[in-house]
Amino acid sequence: MYAVGQVKMVGSEMHQGDVSLHTKGNCEVGGFVLWQKNPDLWYLELVVSGFKVSAGSDGKVAWNQ
Repeated sequence: MYAVGQVKMVGSEMHQGDVSLHTKGNCEVGGFVLWQKNPDLWYLELVVSGFKVSAGSDGKVAWNQ
């Protein structure tokens, strides 16, 4: 089983002493694919703005790259 989707992320800037949040206005778009072979075995690929993140687990060991 697998799922495919799109993501849209907006960056923001926070300041600790002053409770202010400023959005930068830049919006990054990308997509993901999530595969699941059984309830414990899954693998995710996320690509946003040309960068790729991979993660997975076999129910005992989780990893990312």
